[in-house]
Parts: sequence; C-alpha cells; structure tokens
Amino acid sequence: MQTQEFKKQQQSDQLSLNNHQQQYLNDFITRYNQKTPKSKQQSQSYRHVLADVRGSAGFRSPIKEIVYPIVGKYASGARMTDIDGNEYIDLMMGFGVNLFGYNPEFIKEAISERLEQGIHIGPQSDLAGEVAELFSEVTGMERVTFSNTGTEAVITALRLARATTGRYKIAMFSGSYHGHSDATLVQAKIQDEITEIVPMFPGVSPSILADVLVLKYGDPQSLEIIKQHQQELAAVIIEPVQNSRPDIQPKEFLHQLRKLTEDAGIALIFDEMLTGFRLHPGGAQAWFGVQADIATYGKIIGGGNAYWCNCW
Repeated sequence: MQTQEFKKQQQSDQLSLNNHQQQYLNDFITRYNQKTPKSKQQSQSYRHVLADVRGSAGFRSPIKEIVYPIVGKYASGARMTDIDGNEYIDLMMGFGVNLFGYNPEFIKEAISERLEQGIHIGPQSDLAGEVAELFSEVTGMERVTFSNTGTEAVITALRLARATTGRYKIAMFSGSYHGHSDATLVQAKIQDEITEIVPMFPGVSPSILADVLVLKYGDPQSLEIIKQHQQELAAVIIEPVQNSRPDIQPKEFLHQLRKLTEDAGIALIFDEMLTGFRLHPGGAQAWFGVQADIATYGKIIGGGNAYWCNCW
C-alpha cells in the first residue's frame, strides 16, 4: 500500500502541461536522446557503481529519459566535444575555472614545466610564499593559506571564527551554498507560519541545528535577529552574490551588516568561491566596498581553492 507521503511525492513529480507542451517535450526528449546516445548509455552502464549527483539532479518522472550528464571527451578554447562527437560552446567556463578557456598554451607550458620538476607532496612548494604574497596584495587580506576544496576552506574559516570568538553559533542566509559539510547543509522551513531550521539532506546530523541560524538575505529583519543573538554568534557567513539568486545584490545591507558584526565582535566571512576575481580583482568585497574578516576564494584560481584571513 502506498503511503500518503509517497502519493504526494508522485503528484509533485508530475508536470502540468497542455497537449501542445507535452508534444514539444516528447519531441525534445526524442531529439536529445538521438543526439547523445553514448552519454545516456554510459550513465546507464555505470549507475550501479558511480554515485554521481549529476546523474539524478532535477529528476522528475516525466523527464527521466533526459536526466543524465553529457560525457565530455575533448576540450579546447571555448569549445568542448562529447563522446558522441557533438561540439558545444562552454558558457559555464568549467563552473568558473576556465577563465582563459580550455588548454591555453601558457598554462599548458607552466604545467609541463612543473611536471618536469616532479610533484612533491610533503615539502612546501617553492612558489607557496610568492603566491600567498601576491594574493594578499590583490585581496587586501593579511594572511593566506591553501586548501584542496571550497568545503575545506569554509570548514576551516568557521573553525577560526569559533576559536577566536569563543562562541559557536553561525548565521547564514537562505539560498547560499557553502559546501557539503554538515555544518552548512541546513535550511529554514516554514510550516503553519512557524520557521524552523532543518537538515537540507538526509544524513545531516540534527545535532548541528542548535548552532545555526538561517536568515533571509538582504532583509533588514535579519539584522535585528543577528542583534538578538550577538552574544552567541561566532560568525556570519555570506555568499555575497548568491549562485541561486544573482539578482540580489544588497550593498546597503552588507554595509550595515559589516558595522553590526564589527561592533559585536562577530566574524564576517565572505564565501567568494564564485565571486572572487570575477566581479573585481579584490572580489565582491572590493565591488561592494566591504572588508570581511575572513574570506574564501576558489574556482577561478586555476581550479584550486584557498582562503585568506585577516587576523583581528
């Protein structure tokens, strides 16, 4: 017997389409499958062993036949070619990594030169200090360290804030994404006009919910809530231009938030994994005229990630 919850899920999966729209969708699915058969076959062949969210993201029953990732084969400049031989212009720039396109000669030469020297793990790179100094100069941050992923950088930034302030509660904003650690995979859920903080995904420990506030980005009421919790808050973390809502760019709100956190001794963290070096050489902080205490940068830095912190 189907549960009520399962029935609701089935209903939510359905698309409300008229006959014309349904016919268009059917035709599109047919064309898409005919254009990318090898990508679809590869997804089906390895689904039992490859746990990849891109093979299920956005899944709904009516479109299940086109929910599979395009599998790439070659890439050069602004174009990539899939395993079916289709050529695409990559407007995503590799999610922000490929500022100079795929395989630019000067980057290939630099990589080749470093490969000849050997990839030594353990000893510090002879370029680490020089690169840190350059990023400090560009961003205005006092000290620099490097990590492998944006998630690692955010985890360390939050730990720094907690260690410095001696507090443990973190404020973040709905619509932001700060990596895949439990500490930030939470969301605000409104039911019967009551807002509660809940895990974003199954498996996220409910124990972290007591240490997180999830507020509305750009809303003056959020500033009032931060004031109410200022004695508990170690940090406020922001994705200054949200990937999900790039139209929200609340400059005045950010200036007010900077003043509030500074007065209360709360660390202000800018998560600039996406905005760093795109909006401005100094990132969103330079663009909005706000200096954060800690900032994380990534993506566009040659595919790596790093975070920079002011020691306040």
